[in-house]
Amino acid sequence: MNSLERVRTVLAGGIPDRVPVSLPNFLMAAREAGVRLEDYRINPEVIARVHLQALEKYEHDCIMVDTDTTMLAEALGAGSRCAPTNRAAS
Repeated sequence: MNSLERVRTVLAGGIPDRVPVSLPNFLMAAREAGVRLEDYRINPEVIARVHLQALEKYEHDCIMVDTDTTMLAEALGAGSRCAPTNRAAS
C-alpha cells in the first residue's frame, strides 16, 4: 500500500496495512533544511521545499503544512514579529 492508498483506506473507514503517519514537524524540518524560521514563515516556495525534503527523508504519509501559531492571530489582525532565535543548523 502506498501513502495515498493508506490514507484513502482510513478515510473510507477501512483498515490499512499500517497507521498513516503525519509529522507536525515544521520547526524540525526547517532546521534540517538550513532555513531560518523568519524565512520559512514568509516564503511559500521555501515552505514547500522544506516539507518535501522532510518527506523524502522520513517517508511519512502526509504533509501537514504549518507555519506557526502566530499566523492565526495575524490573520485576525494582530501584529507579530519573529525574533531571530531560530538559527539554521550549520
